[in-house]
Amino acid sequence: MGTAKVFLVWCLCLNLGLCSGQIYCPISGIQVPSRYNRPSTESPTTLFYYGSYSFFNRKSFYKAYLDCRSDGGHLASMKSTTQFDDVSAIRSTLGGDAWVGLLNEDLVTCEDATCNGLIAWADGSSFTMDDYASPVPLVEFNNNNYAVKMKSSGELDDTWPGGGKRYICQFDCDNIHSPPTTCGNGATIPNDFHEINGKYYRIPEQFGAFSYASGLNECNELGASLATFKSQADYEAVMLLVKQTDDEMWVDLIKPDASVACTTIADCSVNGVLRWGDGETFVDPDPTWTIDHGIKSDAGQSCHRMKKDFEIEDKACHFLNDIVCQFKCPTACPVPEAVVAPLAARSWSSGDSTLEGVSVT
Repeated sequence: MGTAKVFLVWCLCLNLGLCSGQIYCPISGIQVPSRYNRPSTESPTTLFYYGSYSFFNRKSFYKAYLDCRSDGGHLASMKSTTQFDDVSAIRSTLGGDAWVGLLNEDLVTCEDATCNGLIAWADGSSFTMDDYASPVPLVEFNNNNYAVKMKSSGELDDTWPGGGKRYICQFDCDNIHSPPTTCGNGATIPNDFHEINGKYYRIPEQFGAFSYASGLNECNELGASLATFKSQADYEAVMLLVKQTDDEMWVDLIKPDASVACTTIADCSVNGVLRWGDGETFVDPDPTWTIDHGIKSDAGQSCHRMKKDFEIEDKACHFLNDIVCQFKCPTACPVPEAVVAPLAARSWSSGDSTLEGVSVT
């Protein structure tokens, strides 16, 4: 081995910790998580990859997205031909399709250069074909889905996000995901909540496993509530999570008198027909924001969910759905009390037995 190569190996061992099995970012000194054992070809000292090889470690898009973010990484972005080739090589060793970090948030239909600026990488940067020296990746979005997979052909394709797939994460020393842990007034943000439009959200591991009451308890135990949306920003955040999971989700909107029917925002805002779980009346939104996909509360039920097409509908409270837990940083000093009204303090006319005996502090 030549002197220059020996010196390079010595430098890598000394500065990155490769000889000890530990790798550190060269400037910040932050340790690279041990699972990121594939250095990139382009930036071998600052950019590393992890591929979920195990057949039993396949996840939905949303769970893969959160897993990558859990230790400072992201679902893999590919902003050059070399990075694309690296990720493609890892995918070929995984077998089958794999989730990557390209997001079709607006459900656009496009391919290749027509996607420029319309879709984004998981680290927040915009996609552009100008990043590539050769015509890769091949992008084709025509399935009206949020999540993106890399196929065996190397093509990037939008697809249903709920299916379990292998996935590829990247850890970039120059762009480490570091979620906030406290609010501005010192209140602690619960673990595994991530920020969207100024509030914090989490979808529990058990998909489709919650009645309204059990979902409410699940969120309360995390120090949060079922999601509400009293502004356009909140509404769009819940819509985004429905896109990511492609499933219906309970929201904390109740109808005290289940026999009352309403099918428009204006009708549902009359005389407190609908109320948020904290007791606040659902009102006709301010003209500065609108619920774009409507509301239909005419099935004689007290509980409400957001459907896959983002319409709000009433549904039997014992029905099993996904849930979105929402944490709002308190405006005053943090207090230990529950952040939503206890079930015992709510009015119900549905007689739903699943609401009896629920423990809410």
